[in-house]
Amino acid sequence: MDAVRAALVAEVEKETERATNAKIHTAITEQLADMVTVDLPESLVQDQGRQNYSVQMLELLSAGQITQDVLQVRAYTLCSSSNMEPTCYVVWRAR
Repeated sequence: MDAVRAALVAEVEKETERATNAKIHTAITEQLADMVTVDLPESLVQDQGRQNYSVQMLELLSAGQITQDVLQVRAYTLCSSSNMEPTCYVVWRAR
């Protein structure tokens, strides 16, 4: 029984350390993100929009919420720039 208890305590300690490290990593990443401004190329934004669209369509298809016919959709990425900060939207249009 003592061996089981010791194993459980060790596992809890490992998990606590992992959670603490994850929180530290997240905090550092958020601080760095606040300090750095990066201009993204429009093509990168478009590619990400297309990937997100594909994932969403496959999830809907596998859940039976749409059919193959609905997959004949075009994704358009509209980007505008104001005050040096690009804003991009993905608009879904059926053919």
